[in-house]
Formats: sequence, C-alpha cells, structure tokens
Amino acid sequence: MTCAGHRPSDPERLLNAHPRAELPRRAWYGLVSRAEWQSPADVRRMFKPGDSVMMDIRPIRTEADYDWALREIEPYFESQPELGTPAADRFDVLAALIESYESHHHAIEPAPPLAVVRLYMEQNRLTQSDLARVLGSRSRASEFLAGHRDLSMTMIAAIKRAWGIPADLLMPQMVEA
Repeated sequence: MTCAGHRPSDPERLLNAHPRAELPRRAWYGLVSRAEWQSPADVRRMFKPGDSVMMDIRPIRTEADYDWALREIEPYFESQPELGTPAADRFDVLAALIESYESHHHAIEPAPPLAVVRLYMEQNRLTQSDLARVLGSRSRASEFLAGHRDLSMTMIAAIKRAWGIPADLLMPQMVEA
C-alpha cells in the first residue's frame, strides 16, 4: 500500500515530503516507545477508537492559533503532567510549537552591552567609579557609559572576571546583511 507514491517503509522520504508531520510523529513515537504493551487490548486501552494520538494539536500559523496554544498549555503549569503520560507528551509538543512560533514572530532581540552593564550596575548599586576600577580607567568607563565607546576584548574580559557577566552578553551583536 502506498501513500502519495511513498512506501510506508520509507518514513524519512515521507517526512521530507510532509515536514509538518515531524512534531506529531515525534510525539507519537514518544508515546509508543515507552509503552509496555503485552497484547492488542493494551493498545486499545491506551488509544480509544476515534481518539487522536495528538489530542487536538495543530500547527500555530496565526496569532489566533498562538492564543489557542497558550490557553491549551496554561493548565499544565498549574498541574504538571506525570512524565511518560500522553498529557506530558502533549505538553512537550505544545511547548515546542509555541517556542517555534515565538522565535519567528515574537523574537526578543539581545540587549546591547551598554544596557546589560547599566542593568547590572543598577541592580548591584554600583557606580561609574566601580566600573572605572574594573576597567582600569575613569575615561574608558565614562566613554562607555555615555555610549561613545564599545567594550574592547580586554574590557569584556575584565568585566566578566570582576562581575561574572557572561562575555557573550558584552559583545556587540553582528547585524546580518
């Protein structure tokens, strides 16, 4: 038996032809790989006739779909499903769908290094003088905080060492052409 010209024994080719099937396939695989079925009756108990393995999971293409997914996942934060259950698998798939949609439609740009340093200084009640001690120069601290100077690699290393701010947060972001 074939489906759209594909042999059922060739799942990779089928998934390439239907990429939207990947998340439901992974959820299904998660369910069945943990199952400890001894007989067909065990399978029937897990999957009732007409039940969807994915329990009403659908792609998130619009803001309305996104709002639906958020409403669907919210109860899981009140009462976490037990690992290995269909509810836990549904939670995982919903979370993956939401994360994917958010990364494409609600992406949060990384904060510029100046904002990172200012926030750290504010939260820790540090002053420009404290930054000057870390950088070894009052003028460098002043120029950086005024937005007239970027941090050099030496300055980034000094701030990381003194304050523990990850270096990747202190590096300027490259703009893609």
